Amino acid sequence: MVDAGGRGSRSPVWLDRLGYEPAPEEQVRVDVTYVTRTYRREPDQLEGLLGALTNATPALPRGGIVAVQEGDRFAVAISGMLGEEPPHDDEEMVRYAETLAAPQIGALIRSAVPVSPPVRMRFPASLRRRYERLRRFPDGYLVVGDALCSFNPIYGQGMTVAALQALLLRNLLAAGGTRLARRFFQGAARVIDGPWSISVGTDLRFPAVPGRRTPKVRFVNAYVERVHAGAAGDPELGAAFLRVLNLIDPPTRLLAPRTVWRVLRSRRSRRRRSVVAPAA
Repeated sequence: MVDAGGRGSRSPVWLDRLGYEPAPEEQVRVDVTYVTRTYRREPDQLEGLLGALTNATPALPRGGIVAVQEGDRFAVAISGMLGEEPPHDDEEMVRYAETLAAPQIGALIRSAVPVSPPVRMRFPASLRRRYERLRRFPDGYLVVGDALCSFNPIYGQGMTVAALQALLLRNLLAAGGTRLARRFFQGAARVIDGPWSISVGTDLRFPAVPGRRTPKVRFVNAYVERVHAGAAGDPELGAAFLRVLNLIDPPTRLLAPRTVWRVLRSRRSRRRRSVVAPAA
């Protein structure tokens, strides 16, 4: 039996009733609200692009994403963290989107034709259940996907991580052997570690998000902030970050010499611009 019941998984309750100890849990409260709507894509909209993305920051806890879809459509999701709630009224959605760090999202939906009603969702906290740390687990039972680890949805990692777990399970079954649950949970933990670190580390930039900020987390967040700033004027940096965020490349790719050089060059360029006095 496989529990793929998502964030509402009942596995902790069932295992408790069967006399198994509870799995250790890690939780990061983010209080995200997001509104999603689908629009008709006209020939001149998002030409040559797959979409656009802007993440929330401590200074502006709002974000948005545009994703091109099949059938000449695109989806827009606008979000707020820590109690910041995006509206779902037509005009108010546009005004909210125009306040984002990428105001192009607001300009896009102001002229776009909606093909679905707006849908609001709330996500209180990221949650990871560490079944790999249990000494006992029932035979013939597994927990996968959001039931195992539920990510902050604004980073779009949950479905990819679930797919990687499915591939892991397929490979383990093909290889055969005993103690499938232990081998699966240990492998799944390795699959989850990278994206969990990215998601949680990024959320811990917000002072109001509770959690331990280790020196490693502080260093990574400071560096990623510089990557974000540089990506605003450097498409190669932006592409490198999105490849890591979408789990195409490992996080270490952002520390490749060429990427570090572009981050430092971008920072020096911004500093030079900031000291140039305006003309009299």
